[in-house]
Amino acid sequence: MVPKAFTPATALPNVCRTLVVGCGSMLGGDDAAGPELIRRLATRPLPPGVACVDAGTSGFEVVLRMRGVPEVIVVDACESGDEPGAIHEVDGESLDASPGPAGVSIHRLRWDQAIALSRPLFGDASPRLTAFLVEGCRFTPGEGLSPEVDRAVDRLVDLIAERLAQLDGWETR
Repeated sequence: MVPKAFTPATALPNVCRTLVVGCGSMLGGDDAAGPELIRRLATRPLPPGVACVDAGTSGFEVVLRMRGVPEVIVVDACESGDEPGAIHEVDGESLDASPGPAGVSIHRLRWDQAIALSRPLFGDASPRLTAFLVEGCRFTPGEGLSPEVDRAVDRLVDLIAERLAQLDGWETR
């Protein structure tokens, strides 16, 4: 049985120090990289204060979950033209420097757009943010992860688990 990921909403206030958020659709081929990572990471022993959540395709869900959390790691699929399975790490400062969400529909808000909109709301309480983007190659509805993305998700689970362990000197295996 796979342990169910818990969310900061179920944690006590100030207990969640790091939130790992998987974004994407489980029905969209490689777009499932984020939710699949959350499913795999939730089977690992994680340090106290770490929460994992599958935010699906809702940008607002990401912002609602990260409120009051000092550190947020977002995982999503991307299509940048790089080699399938490549992992791109983007820090929050780079995301802040990206073009703003001009002309965004509130009903179709991506996580990066929602974060840009949330910065003025959170102000100094904005979390430190890191995004890991997995280069996808197949986004056909109904298909599973491509072999390249499946392997990349495994590598990224190990990488994130190691980073989380470094935060508290926690043993991940």
